[in-house]
Amino acid sequence: MKPVSCLLLLPLILIAVTLAGCCGPVNTVNFSGDPAIGTWNWMSTGGSAGIEASYTFAADGTFTRTYKQGSTVETYSGTWSKPDSNTYALVYKGKNPGFDSENLYYLNQTGRLRNDSNDFFQKAA
Repeated sequence: MKPVSCLLLLPLILIAVTLAGCCGPVNTVNFSGDPAIGTWNWMSTGGSAGIEASYTFAADGTFTRTYKQGSTVETYSGTWSKPDSNTYALVYKGKNPGFDSENLYYLNQTGRLRNDSNDFFQKAA
C-alpha cells in the first residue's frame, strides 16, 4: 500500500471509530431512592365523593396518572424529571388530560405532593 493511500485511509478510520462510539446505548434515567417513587393518592377535601386520582412514579423517569369518576377511568402516562430538589416536571406522551405538561411540588414539611391547583397527594402505604 502506498504511503499516500494510508494517509487517506487514516481519517476514514477515525471517523468510523468516532461514529461507532456515538451509537452506543442511550443513558437511562435512574431516580432510585427519590421520595416521589411510588403511588400518590389524591386527598379529597369533601364534596368530591366518587372521584379518585393518583400518580405512580417509577425510578426510570416514567409516570402514570389515573383519574376515576364513577365508573369512568382515565389513564395517562409520560415522563418526569426534577428541575430542582422539590419540583417534578411531568410531560404527557400521547393522550393527555387537557394539557401537555404539569409540575408537582414535594412539600418537605408534610411529605406530600401538591399541584398548581393546590390539590394534595399523599403517598400510598
